[in-house]
Amino acid sequence: MDDSLNYALSDDSDFWDGPNSNDIDLYMFAHGLDYKGALNDYIRVGGSIAMVPRNAMGVWWTRWYDFNQQTALDSVDDFRTRSIPLDILVLDMNWHLKNDWTGYTFDTRLYPQVEDLFDQLHYEGLLTAGNIHDADGVMNFEAQFEQMCTTLGYDPVTTTVVPYNISDYPSQMALEDDVMLPLEETTFDFWWIDWQQGESGYGAEGGKMNPTIWTSHVRSTNKQRRGSDERGMVLSRWGGLGGHRYQVGFSGDVQVRWNDKNWEDLSYQPYFSATASNVGFGYWSHDIVGPPLDMELYVRWLQWGAFSSVMRNHDRGMSAGQLCSDTDPSVCAVVSEEKKMTTDRKNLVIFYVHIHTHTHTRHAHTHTNLHVSSEGATMDAGNDNFVAMRNALRARGALLPYLYTSVRESYDFGIGVMRPMYYEFPDEFPAYLQSRSLPQYFLGDTMVVSPIVTPSDSDTKLADQLLWIPPGNWMERTTGLLRTGSSSVVGVDDENKRKLILKPSTTTCASPTTTNKVYDCASNGFYNQEQCERKGCCWNDLTNGGNHQNRTDVKFPTCFYSNEIMSQLITKYADLDETPILIKSGSILIEFPDSVNGGYQPVGGGVSDLIGRASRSYDCLSLSIFLSGSYNNEKGREGGGLGGGSTVLYEDDGQTIAYVNGSFMTTSMSWSLSNTSTSSSTSTSTSTGNLLTLNVEAASGNGFADMPVSRDYEVRIVNSPPPMQVTLTSTSNMKQTLKSLKARPGYMKKDKFKKRRNDNKINDNNNDDNGSWYYDGTTTTLIISITDQSTTSPFSISCQFSQPSSQHEKNYFKHYALLNKISRTTTSSSSLYLSQDILLSGVRGVLRRSLMAKEILNEARLCPGETTGEQNEGALQLLSSTSSILTNNAMNLNYDMFWNTISNIPNSLYDAMNEIDTLLVNQTKIGEWRVVQARAYLEA
Repeated sequence: MDDSLNYALSDDSDFWDGPNSNDIDLYMFAHGLDYKGALNDYIRVGGSIAMVPRNAMGVWWTRWYDFNQQTALDSVDDFRTRSIPLDILVLDMNWHLKNDWTGYTFDTRLYPQVEDLFDQLHYEGLLTAGNIHDADGVMNFEAQFEQMCTTLGYDPVTTTVVPYNISDYPSQMALEDDVMLPLEETTFDFWWIDWQQGESGYGAEGGKMNPTIWTSHVRSTNKQRRGSDERGMVLSRWGGLGGHRYQVGFSGDVQVRWNDKNWEDLSYQPYFSATASNVGFGYWSHDIVGPPLDMELYVRWLQWGAFSSVMRNHDRGMSAGQLCSDTDPSVCAVVSEEKKMTTDRKNLVIFYVHIHTHTHTRHAHTHTNLHVSSEGATMDAGNDNFVAMRNALRARGALLPYLYTSVRESYDFGIGVMRPMYYEFPDEFPAYLQSRSLPQYFLGDTMVVSPIVTPSDSDTKLADQLLWIPPGNWMERTTGLLRTGSSSVVGVDDENKRKLILKPSTTTCASPTTTNKVYDCASNGFYNQEQCERKGCCWNDLTNGGNHQNRTDVKFPTCFYSNEIMSQLITKYADLDETPILIKSGSILIEFPDSVNGGYQPVGGGVSDLIGRASRSYDCLSLSIFLSGSYNNEKGREGGGLGGGSTVLYEDDGQTIAYVNGSFMTTSMSWSLSNTSTSSSTSTSTSTGNLLTLNVEAASGNGFADMPVSRDYEVRIVNSPPPMQVTLTSTSNMKQTLKSLKARPGYMKKDKFKKRRNDNKINDNNNDDNGSWYYDGTTTTLIISITDQSTTSPFSISCQFSQPSSQHEKNYFKHYALLNKISRTTTSSSSLYLSQDILLSGVRGVLRRSLMAKEILNEARLCPGETTGEQNEGALQLLSSTSSILTNNAMNLNYDMFWNTISNIPNSLYDAMNEIDTLLVNQTKIGEWRVVQARAYLEA
């Protein structure tokens, strides 16, 4: 890295001191494949990645629209009433006077009592930002113009404008302290710098002295310059190397016309964002905004944003202006389910919403994340679309403790929250294959995310996407399916030892045809033949500009994966509500409980759990243990155990720089699985299974302001057998045997939580009431809820599981053999897994998809067994209801029945598929698409 031409900053003022004129600054990072080590050294040279406020890891929202004080508050209410999280509210440029593009004074026609607005927003726990364009300077209509002139010694009567000049120290400081500081003291927490781009002008000489990095530097460090301990943050474009110190990134405006957003744009963003971590810039945010003509594309865009480093919803103008100039304002649009432009654009969703309800006391048009019909009850854009988007945003909100721990890792080690696969697997050549067809990346150190970036099949409504399973054992989060990856080590060129070969030794290229699908190997669409083949991919030399010969309507990628690469990948089929996520087996994933319907309320009450949740300390956490597949992992081998894992939770106040001086705390958590099995007297009886022990250590560190004294926990053991006994051991309550709930728990206040459990008390001498357990057959997850655990004292939970008998295993594999059309990788690697892992693998996905298949048929009354006279049918009905049977078996401690039900699921699936096959043969064209879709759900 050559830093010779950079400008130096003076020691006393932290301002430009002039170019580096007599020294050469060269830095060489010689780390081989140790990318993490290179980044760690890079931040030692270029400065640490400052920790962003905790709210930045939540959900952002902004819209270019002429809001006023009331409608801004109404927008927050819209998130609350639809149970959608919100942590940062950004006002676009309409907040200021309209005299000029540049403005620093609130428009009092819209915000007559602006401090009241921001008092309310901050009370809700929201951070706020304002959009700013500095280009035209401070003009004489601004509220603080006279004060700025006085500071600079200008005559405010004869002066019309103070130009923006980044190299003029007095005017820059007057702008920041006389004009912008009063706004920051009463309104905005940080600024969206929406102009400074380019290399020169406005006092900048170009190159490394450019307006972009300078404004980001000044406004990220203003608070510390003024003596405040609040964290600085900006939303700004990339200003070059060193920009990693000034987060968060704004990737620029999206196109806003009807047909400009497309799948290629979407598929490039994961590659762009993950690889930006290579220079420490790990917090890119994008305008997550829907294309007007493709509902599915918008859903996928929002899902990608929800599992990226920064989730920032933004409508740049599709919902207002020229597109909404129809004579009937009720047809104004953002996103339409129609595939063509029509005059009736009512099927619209997400950031522009009409609420026409007779019971709604506010204005007639409210703007938020769904479109409501005139009855105020149905989503015109389709309930499936809304549910998928809300689920993605709620998943984002729940991940905040996990993501914020990754923020600390970025500060300590220079590794982005979102990072390429080759950071963790530098020796595996598929780790370097990220592209439009293979968009996967790490989000933190536990999750591998592969956002869907291609449209679904028009018949099955499933999107097929390539997925690389890295070495080791992994679990698909949505389906519970276990996956085992293999190794494909990179090589070194024998003739040139410095050149790594990140591709197979041979390349075999299939001929793309209309029936032989090939997958795009390019990441950004600008590959030439040499770049393509160097990656081990195939170059498309077909005529007619990349089209299939004599078929201009069939497009093939210019650069596509070879047969050798395809052999390392699998094809994943995802429905609209699914983002493929792999979790390392053995992991503990720390999240917020997903408080359905706002069930859990924070201490003090009065504020919805999902609004501003990121601003509050963690009074309640969910710990998900991914038990299955951890057999023989590194942690499990310690002491001869059967599996295990560990993690660390990081906490601080989330808003100040006190963490620099040690004001934070960490909590270590680990679990292990030991063999306590007892042999059964018969091969058909369930026996006592293995013992899982979770240890949560006392928090360590100096603590911080508002540190929680105690908290509640929801422990979720994923792909779990039913427990035979659950025990809580803590310093305050000693050892307690927890009993089960009679009803499915909603996470709620402690007093409500106790009432819900009726007479199910904990069986101990003190009769304390600190927890209970419940088994959820829908997700095959054991849920243990405990309350009031001190953060400064350790506790442990032990679970004694049941285990299947050898006969249960035999029945399972006998039934599984019928399903030769469905591939499940775990059966071929049974030596890597415990028997309970094999039987539970993928059950959650089968039950989920069977219910989806049933529902799509029920809508047309086509599901076999639902019509009078069909009493002998109903295999799909039974399969879709299996989750209720599993729950009942587990809660009533009927272990044999539980494992009998599990072992019979492959047979039930086989019967349901045959039932639908018969229906497909006999079905008329009217409902055929539903049957095709239902069959695809089951087969996938």
